[in-house]
Order: sequence, then structure tokens, then C-alpha cells
Amino acid sequence: MDKDISVIKNPFSFEHEEKSDSKIMTIEEKQKNKDKVNTNNENIEMKTQQQQISTINQNEKKVKKSIENEQNVYKLKAILDFNQDKVALFSINDKIYRVRQGDMVNDIKILAIGQNNLILQESTGKEVKCPLT
Repeated sequence: MDKDISVIKNPFSFEHEEKSDSKIMTIEEKQKNKDKVNTNNENIEMKTQQQQISTINQNEKKVKKSIENEQNVYKLKAILDFNQDKVALFSINDKIYRVRQGDMVNDIKILAIGQNNLILQESTGKEVKCPLT
């Protein structure tokens, strides 16, 4: 007869667990981990803000370049005189407008309507004299 002696272990004991599994974090270690997570989150937020700012700056540069490169073409088509009230038909980039002295069209002010010309003031302050074509 073989005598098989088996060891009965206490199921409530922690002997079977590895030491790395039963590691208990100290309060300082928990705080360090929280600090690491917080700084990582702050770094991510800073990066996304910087990316947004750089994207906005790039878009602003593109808009400024397109505005600088875009020159309006003004053409005076006709001047109509109704009882000393002058009305002008002129075009900006082939779009026709009917205006009186003092009117604003696309940030352009109509300063004066002469006999055969029109004087405009652009938003930059530059005055443009448009002859009748």
C-alpha cells in the first residue's frame, strides 16, 4: 500500500500569492502616479492648444495673403442725373452696383460722383478715381 500524504493548505492563507501581486502602493506612490497622469494631461492639453493656435495663425496668414493678392477692379458704367441727385452704376470685379454719394459697398465708400468719374475710398483709406468707360 502506498501512503499518499498530501498537504492540505489553508485556502485563506496568502502563501500561494506572489509577492509582486500583493504589492500595496503607498500614499506617496499613488500621489506620484496622479502627478504623472496630471502632467501628461496638461502636456496633451498644451499641445492641442498650440496646434489650434498654429492652425488659426496659418489660416489668418492665408486670408491675409489672399486679400493682399486680390485687387479689386473698378469700372464706372454710367452716371445718371435725376434732378441734381446723381446715381452711378459701377462694377467691382464684374458685379454691378447702383450707388449714390455717401453709400458703402463692400467696405468701399462712395466719396463723390462727378461729371464723368467716381471717387471711391477703400477700407485701407486709399482713394481711387474711377473714370467713365
